[in-house]
Amino acid sequence: MFKGQASTILRDGAGYGSYFLAYEWLVQRHIRVNNVKREDISPLWAVTYGAAAGFALWFSIYPVDVIKSKLQTDSLDPAKRQYKGIVDCGLKTWRAQGWRGFTGGLGPTLLR
Repeated sequence: MFKGQASTILRDGAGYGSYFLAYEWLVQRHIRVNNVKREDISPLWAVTYGAAAGFALWFSIYPVDVIKSKLQTDSLDPAKRQYKGIVDCGLKTWRAQGWRGFTGGLGPTLLR
């Protein structure tokens, strides 16, 4: 029931931190450059900044998301599991596929 929980917490903490940091930086830049108040930012800009912040979220955490998914789909039988934990999964993925092992599916995720 809790398979991959530690990697999920790591992913969500870092990811949402990146999201809100990017969004707030873009909003504050807009306020400074255009000399407007926060409530004067158009909905179109707010949505655009939200989308950009979403890119920041996924770029910052995608490798951890890959590890989380591998841990969650690993066998329920401890004797048949491929990975012992987060670090083991990351090392085995790196050894088998290099950096590409952590980026497969990133394009469709960003399009979504």
